[in-house]
Amino acid sequence: MGDFFKSAFSALPTVATHPLAFVAYIVVVLAWVIIAWRVRRNNNLLKHLDKLPEADRLTALQNEIGHVPVKGGLSPAQYLRSRIHFFYFLGFAILCLTVLTIFVISAVTGHKKEEPTNSTNSTVINQDLSKKQTITINRTVVLNNISNEQKNASAGEINTNSEPQRMIFTCRAWLVPVFNPYPVTYSDENTPVCHDFPIIDVAKDEKHPRFARSEDEYFSVRNFNEGDQIVALLYMNNGGIDEKNFTARNVKISTSITSNGNQHKIAATFTGDNVEPASGSVTVQTNPNEYLEVIPKSGFMYDYEGNLILDQQGLNLGNSTFKLGDLDPGFAYALFFTFKLKVIKKL
Repeated sequence: MGDFFKSAFSALPTVATHPLAFVAYIVVVLAWVIIAWRVRRNNNLLKHLDKLPEADRLTALQNEIGHVPVKGGLSPAQYLRSRIHFFYFLGFAILCLTVLTIFVISAVTGHKKEEPTNSTNSTVINQDLSKKQTITINRTVVLNNISNEQKNASAGEINTNSEPQRMIFTCRAWLVPVFNPYPVTYSDENTPVCHDFPIIDVAKDEKHPRFARSEDEYFSVRNFNEGDQIVALLYMNNGGIDEKNFTARNVKISTSITSNGNQHKIAATFTGDNVEPASGSVTVQTNPNEYLEVIPKSGFMYDYEGNLILDQQGLNLGNSTFKLGDLDPGFAYALFFTFKLKVIKKL
């Protein structure tokens, strides 16, 4: 019994983190306290019962317990032993029932999936990052050009004595693989540290495409017309700490285009074996008699500095599922993807 209470108090910090588990914990502890008290009193009475005259034993038992329905020719001592065994059984039954209840609750709540958030023109991350533990680490990224704004924003130091320049800054990192966990920035010139770009954005396909440069611009409706060619830009980053155990495994990129009248939603979802999905979408507008068509094999992959990865060209990224493979943690392994669409007039 002493070992039970020692284990119960040692488990208190763990069960207190879950309300239902804490209630079950309190029920079990209270039940065992009551049972331990009754068993102890009955054992004490049983120890001294033989010292009383036989005629006085039933009276002593009634004074301790109250009404004693001794049946079947049981002696007071035998009845007392049966009571002790009953209390032990009751404690065991309560413990089993509590374990079963917690198991059922865990099974039910563990299979609940978060409903995707509906959004007409926004980036949505389908994960609750507030419940994931993080640590603060230094991240090192080699950059060819570092602006004054980046230097001022750095929480660490910048080595500017060599080319290319090396930037060391301090960011949170998650203790699990996680897609794009940092605040979103829309600046590709004075990009603040410890930020992610939108999961997906679009722009008119020109020599220098102009993607959204502010939150207001990103959430505004962007219009395209027949003959326009659109480039979609995807960004993926793993915010886990810089260890192999936090690599996102078997990552896939799924994209889709859905239309409602002259409104067309272009969406992207990142998935992996050991990482929660993350998704984003933007909505563009055309004339009522126009639609979007993906240009086949227009996909390209770029590293975190925007350099084209030579063996990742001509990819089918639009309106399809692309198998990327594993994604290592850290900004140095972040990736950009593009694919193109064109606005077609309905015949």
